[in-house]
Amino acid sequence: MTGVQTCALPISRPQNLTGLRIGLLSNGKLNAELLLQETARCFAEHHQCTIAAVTSKPHASKPAEAEQLKELATQVDLLITANGD
Repeated sequence: MTGVQTCALPISRPQNLTGLRIGLLSNGKLNAELLLQETARCFAEHHQCTIAAVTSKPHASKPAEAEQLKELATQVDLLITANGD
């Protein structure tokens, strides 16, 4: 693919989910937001996580912009994405 930039950062998995800040990234399709909200509710209920950011990509068929992901990385410990339909 010509002209596509990727950004890979080395990260480690958290040892414990308790108290993590969750970010939700929707692709904007039908039911994606509902799936994300319900998944985040389960994390909050079982691991005392908080929802720190909720956003969506501008286009379902394209990757999220690097700047959007960088901003999310400063706000959350865990990012959950969903594809709805």
